[in-house]
Amino acid sequence: MNRQGKRALDATMLARKRKRSIETRDDDDDPRARFQRMDLESAALMRQVPRIELGRFVIDTWYPSPYPASAYPDGTLYLCEHCLGYTSSKRFLQHHKRSDCALTTPPGPRVYYERGDRLALYAVDGKREPTYAQNLCLLAKLFMDQKTLYYDVTRFRFYVLCRVDDDGSHIVGYFSKEKASPEGYNLSCIVVLPPYQRHGYGTLLISISYAISAHDGQVGTPERPLSAHGHAAYVEYWKHRVLRELAATSKAVSIADLADRTVRATQDNVD
Repeated sequence: MNRQGKRALDATMLARKRKRSIETRDDDDDPRARFQRMDLESAALMRQVPRIELGRFVIDTWYPSPYPASAYPDGTLYLCEHCLGYTSSKRFLQHHKRSDCALTTPPGPRVYYERGDRLALYAVDGKREPTYAQNLCLLAKLFMDQKTLYYDVTRFRFYVLCRVDDDGSHIVGYFSKEKASPEGYNLSCIVVLPPYQRHGYGTLLISISYAISAHDGQVGTPERPLSAHGHAAYVEYWKHRVLRELAATSKAVSIADLADRTVRATQDNVD
Protein backbone atom coordinates (compact mmCIF):
# COMPACT_ATOMS: atom_id res chain seq x y z
CA MET A 1 0.00 0.00 0.00
CA ASN A 2 1.42 3.40 -0.97
CA ARG A 3 1.69 6.33 1.43
CA GLN A 4 -1.46 8.03 0.11
CA GLY A 5 -3.49 4.84 0.50
CA LYS A 6 -2.20 4.36 4.04
CA ARG A 7 -3.20 7.92 4.99
CA ALA A 8 -6.69 7.32 3.60
CA LEU A 9 -7.01 4.07 5.58
CA ASP A 10 -5.80 5.76 8.77
CA ALA A 11 -8.33 8.56 8.27
CA THR A 12 -11.14 6.03 7.80
CA MET A 13 -10.18 4.11 10.94
CA LEU A 14 -9.95 7.36 12.93
CA ALA A 15 -13.40 8.43 11.73
CA ARG A 16 -14.87 5.08 12.78
CA LYS A 17 -13.21 5.34 16.17
CA ARG A 18 -14.61 8.85 16.67
CA LYS A 19 -18.08 7.67 15.61
CA ARG A 20 -17.99 4.83 18.14
CA SER A 21 -16.79 7.27 20.82
CA ILE A 22 -19.65 9.67 20.06
CA GLU A 23 -22.19 6.83 20.13
CA THR A 24 -20.80 5.67 23.48
CA ARG A 25 -21.02 9.21 24.91
CA ASP A 26 -24.58 9.54 23.59
CA ASP A 27 -25.54 6.32 25.35
CA ASP A 28 -23.88 7.53 28.55
CA ASP A 29 -25.87 10.77 28.33
CA ASP A 30 -29.08 8.82 27.66
CA PRO A 31 -29.13 5.78 29.96
CA ARG A 32 -32.62 4.81 28.83
CA ALA A 33 -31.31 4.35 25.27
CA ARG A 34 -28.43 2.23 26.51
CA PHE A 35 -30.68 0.05 28.64
CA GLN A 36 -33.17 -0.29 25.79
CA ARG A 37 -30.39 -1.53 23.50
CA MET A 38 -29.27 -4.05 26.14
CA ASP A 39 -32.84 -5.30 26.51
CA LEU A 40 -33.22 -5.70 22.74
CA GLU A 41 -29.97 -7.66 22.61
CA SER A 42 -31.22 -9.91 25.42
CA ALA A 43 -34.56 -10.41 23.68
CA ALA A 44 -32.79 -11.55 20.52
CA LEU A 45 -31.00 -14.27 22.50
CA MET A 46 -33.97 -15.42 24.58
CA ARG A 47 -34.80 -19.10 24.80
CA GLN A 48 -37.59 -20.60 26.83
CA VAL A 49 -36.61 -22.30 30.07
CA PRO A 50 -38.89 -25.38 30.20
CA ARG A 51 -39.43 -25.27 33.96
CA ILE A 52 -38.14 -23.79 37.20
CA GLU A 53 -37.85 -25.11 40.72
CA LEU A 54 -38.65 -22.39 43.25
CA GLY A 55 -39.01 -23.42 46.87
CA ARG A 56 -41.40 -26.36 47.06
CA PHE A 57 -42.81 -25.76 43.58
CA VAL A 58 -41.77 -27.03 40.17
CA ILE A 59 -43.40 -24.64 37.70
CA ASP A 60 -43.75 -24.95 33.93
CA THR A 61 -42.88 -21.63 32.30
CA TRP A 62 -44.99 -19.70 29.79
CA TYR A 63 -42.59 -17.43 27.91
CA PRO A 64 -38.86 -17.02 27.12
CA SER A 65 -36.58 -15.09 29.45
CA PRO A 66 -32.89 -14.27 28.87
CA TYR A 67 -31.36 -16.73 31.32
CA PRO A 68 -28.16 -18.28 29.92
CA ALA A 69 -28.85 -21.67 28.31
CA SER A 70 -25.92 -23.15 30.25
CA ALA A 71 -27.90 -22.57 33.47
CA TYR A 72 -30.49 -25.28 32.72
CA PRO A 73 -28.77 -28.22 30.95
CA ASP A 74 -31.38 -30.70 32.19
CA GLY A 75 -34.32 -28.41 31.32
CA THR A 76 -34.87 -27.18 34.89
CA LEU A 77 -33.60 -23.90 36.29
CA TYR A 78 -33.14 -23.91 40.08
CA LEU A 79 -33.88 -20.61 41.83
CA CYS A 80 -33.26 -19.51 45.39
CA GLU A 81 -36.62 -18.29 46.64
CA HIS A 82 -34.97 -15.70 48.89
CA CYS A 83 -32.41 -13.91 46.68
CA LEU A 84 -33.85 -15.26 43.36
CA GLY A 85 -30.36 -16.20 42.19
CA TYR A 86 -30.27 -19.18 39.83
CA THR A 87 -28.13 -22.26 39.33
CA SER A 88 -28.02 -25.36 37.16
CA SER A 89 -28.57 -28.12 39.72
CA LYS A 90 -30.33 -28.83 42.98
CA ARG A 91 -26.99 -29.70 44.57
CA PHE A 92 -25.56 -26.26 43.76
CA LEU A 93 -28.77 -24.63 45.00
CA GLN A 94 -28.60 -26.47 48.33
CA HIS A 95 -24.98 -25.42 48.76
CA HIS A 96 -25.94 -21.82 47.96
CA LYS A 97 -28.73 -21.81 50.55
CA ARG A 98 -26.47 -23.35 53.23
CA SER A 99 -23.35 -21.30 52.62
CA ASP A 100 -23.89 -18.28 50.39
CA CYS A 101 -27.36 -16.75 50.66
CA ALA A 102 -27.71 -14.25 53.48
CA LEU A 103 -31.37 -13.44 52.80
CA THR A 104 -34.53 -14.87 54.32
CA THR A 105 -36.72 -12.00 53.07
CA PRO A 106 -36.54 -9.64 50.09
CA PRO A 107 -33.87 -6.94 50.68
CA GLY A 108 -36.07 -4.03 51.66
CA PRO A 109 -38.26 -2.76 54.50
CA ARG A 110 -41.50 -4.56 55.30
CA VAL A 111 -44.31 -2.12 54.54
CA TYR A 112 -47.35 -4.35 55.04
CA TYR A 113 -48.14 -7.37 57.18
CA GLU A 114 -51.33 -9.39 57.46
CA ARG A 115 -51.07 -11.57 60.53
CA GLY A 116 -54.04 -13.85 59.82
CA ASP A 117 -52.84 -15.00 56.39
CA ARG A 118 -49.18 -14.42 57.29
CA LEU A 119 -48.61 -12.19 54.29
CA ALA A 120 -45.86 -9.58 54.13
CA LEU A 121 -45.02 -6.93 51.53
CA TYR A 122 -41.46 -5.66 51.10
CA ALA A 123 -40.41 -2.50 49.24
CA VAL A 124 -37.19 -3.12 47.29
CA ASP A 125 -35.34 -0.15 45.80
CA GLY A 126 -33.98 -1.13 42.39
CA LYS A 127 -31.10 1.33 42.72
CA ARG A 128 -29.97 -0.04 46.08
CA GLU A 129 -30.60 -3.70 45.22
CA PRO A 130 -30.01 -4.00 41.45
CA THR A 131 -29.05 -7.69 41.47
CA TYR A 132 -32.19 -8.75 43.30
CA ALA A 133 -34.33 -6.49 41.10
CA GLN A 134 -32.81 -7.88 37.89
CA ASN A 135 -33.32 -11.45 39.10
CA LEU A 136 -36.93 -10.58 39.91
CA CYS A 137 -37.48 -9.22 36.40
CA LEU A 138 -35.92 -12.32 34.83
CA LEU A 139 -38.28 -14.50 36.86
CA ALA A 140 -41.29 -12.34 35.96
CA LYS A 141 -40.53 -12.56 32.24
CA LEU A 142 -41.10 -16.34 32.38
CA PHE A 143 -44.79 -15.57 32.98
CA MET A 144 -45.22 -12.35 30.98
CA ASP A 145 -45.57 -11.91 27.24
CA GLN A 146 -45.01 -8.17 27.46
CA LYS A 147 -41.57 -6.61 27.36
CA THR A 148 -39.99 -6.04 30.76
CA LEU A 149 -36.71 -4.33 31.65
CA TYR A 150 -33.89 -6.50 32.98
CA TYR A 151 -31.16 -3.88 33.34
CA ASP A 152 -32.84 -0.51 33.86
CA VAL A 153 -34.11 -1.28 37.36
CA THR A 154 -32.72 1.75 39.14
CA ARG A 155 -35.77 3.94 38.37
CA PHE A 156 -38.19 1.48 39.96
CA ARG A 157 -39.35 0.32 43.35
CA PHE A 158 -40.52 -3.29 43.58
CA TYR A 159 -43.25 -4.30 46.04
CA VAL A 160 -42.77 -8.01 46.69
CA LEU A 161 -45.59 -9.98 48.33
CA CYS A 162 -44.58 -13.05 50.34
CA ARG A 163 -46.13 -15.75 52.45
CA VAL A 164 -44.29 -16.04 55.75
CA ASP A 165 -43.52 -19.15 57.79
CA ASP A 166 -40.77 -20.42 60.08
CA ASP A 167 -38.43 -20.91 57.10
CA GLY A 168 -38.67 -17.28 56.01
CA SER A 169 -40.56 -15.47 53.26
CA HIS A 170 -41.75 -17.21 50.09
CA ILE A 171 -42.44 -15.00 47.08
CA VAL A 172 -46.04 -14.91 45.84
CA GLY A 173 -45.79 -12.07 43.32
CA TYR A 174 -44.95 -8.41 43.00
CA PHE A 175 -45.68 -5.14 41.30
CA SER A 176 -43.20 -2.50 40.23
CA LYS A 177 -43.68 1.26 40.32
CA GLU A 178 -41.57 3.97 38.73
CA LYS A 179 -40.27 6.25 41.48
CA ALA A 180 -41.04 9.40 39.50
CA SER A 181 -43.62 8.91 36.77
CA PRO A 182 -44.58 12.05 34.81
CA GLU A 183 -47.67 10.20 33.56
CA GLY A 184 -48.84 9.41 37.11
CA TYR A 185 -48.49 5.64 36.74
CA ASN A 186 -48.79 3.83 40.07
CA LEU A 187 -47.94 0.41 38.64
CA SER A 188 -45.63 -0.63 35.82
CA CYS A 189 -45.66 -4.41 35.99
CA ILE A 190 -47.62 -6.95 38.04
CA VAL A 191 -47.02 -10.69 38.28
CA VAL A 192 -48.48 -13.38 40.54
CA LEU A 193 -46.66 -16.70 40.25
CA PRO A 194 -48.80 -19.58 38.89
CA PRO A 195 -49.08 -21.57 42.17
CA TYR A 196 -50.67 -18.54 43.85
CA GLN A 197 -53.03 -17.38 41.11
CA ARG A 198 -56.81 -17.27 41.59
CA HIS A 199 -56.42 -16.63 45.32
CA GLY A 200 -56.98 -12.86 45.30
CA TYR A 201 -53.30 -11.87 45.49
CA GLY A 202 -53.45 -9.86 42.28
CA THR A 203 -56.38 -7.86 43.63
CA LEU A 204 -54.46 -7.27 46.87
CA LEU A 205 -51.42 -5.95 44.99
CA ILE A 206 -53.60 -3.65 42.88
CA SER A 207 -55.35 -2.37 46.01
CA ILE A 208 -51.98 -1.63 47.62
CA SER A 209 -50.83 0.29 44.53
CA TYR A 210 -53.87 2.58 44.85
CA ALA A 211 -53.32 2.92 48.60
CA ILE A 212 -49.81 4.19 47.87
CA SER A 213 -51.28 6.72 45.42
CA ALA A 214 -53.79 7.87 48.05
CA HIS A 215 -51.02 8.20 50.64
CA ASP A 216 -49.05 10.36 48.20
CA GLY A 217 -52.14 12.47 47.40
CA GLN A 218 -52.21 11.35 43.78
CA VAL A 219 -54.71 9.82 41.38
CA GLY A 220 -53.06 6.63 40.17
CA THR A 221 -53.40 4.51 37.06
CA PRO A 222 -51.45 1.51 35.75
CA GLU A 223 -49.07 1.76 32.84
CA ARG A 224 -50.54 0.50 29.57
CA PRO A 225 -50.68 -1.88 27.84
CA LEU A 226 -51.65 -4.39 30.51
CA SER A 227 -51.05 -8.09 29.99
CA ALA A 228 -54.12 -10.28 29.52
CA HIS A 229 -53.87 -11.53 33.12
CA GLY A 230 -53.18 -8.02 34.40
CA HIS A 231 -56.18 -6.58 32.56
CA ALA A 232 -58.47 -9.31 33.91
CA ALA A 233 -57.28 -8.61 37.46
CA TYR A 234 -57.87 -4.88 37.04
CA VAL A 235 -61.35 -5.32 35.56
CA GLU A 236 -62.33 -7.45 38.55
CA TYR A 237 -60.87 -4.93 40.99
CA TRP A 238 -62.42 -1.87 39.29
CA LYS A 239 -65.83 -3.55 39.07
CA HIS A 240 -66.03 -4.33 42.78
CA ARG A 241 -64.58 -0.97 43.78
CA VAL A 242 -67.09 1.01 41.68
CA LEU A 243 -70.04 -1.10 42.84
CA ARG A 244 -69.02 -0.56 46.46
CA GLU A 245 -68.90 3.21 45.97
CA LEU A 246 -72.27 3.26 44.17
CA ALA A 247 -73.87 1.19 46.93
CA ALA A 248 -72.61 3.66 49.54
CA THR A 249 -74.47 6.65 48.09
CA SER A 250 -78.04 7.41 47.08
CA LYS A 251 -77.08 10.39 44.91
CA ALA A 252 -76.16 10.50 41.25
CA VAL A 253 -72.41 10.06 40.84
CA SER A 254 -70.33 11.19 37.88
CA ILE A 255 -67.28 9.41 36.49
CA ALA A 256 -65.12 12.26 37.80
CA ASP A 257 -66.64 11.84 41.30
CA LEU A 258 -65.83 8.12 41.20
CA ALA A 259 -62.25 8.91 40.21
CA ASP A 260 -61.88 11.25 43.20
CA ARG A 261 -63.44 8.79 45.64
CA THR A 262 -61.44 5.79 44.48
CA VAL A 263 -58.16 7.68 43.85
CA ARG A 264 -58.12 6.40 40.29
CA ALA A 265 -57.83 8.01 36.89
CA THR A 266 -61.14 8.70 35.15
CA GLN A 267 -60.21 6.33 32.32
CA ASP A 268 -59.92 3.44 34.81
CA ASN A 269 -63.55 3.88 35.83
CA VAL A 270 -64.60 4.03 32.17
CA ASP A 271 -62.63 0.87 31.36
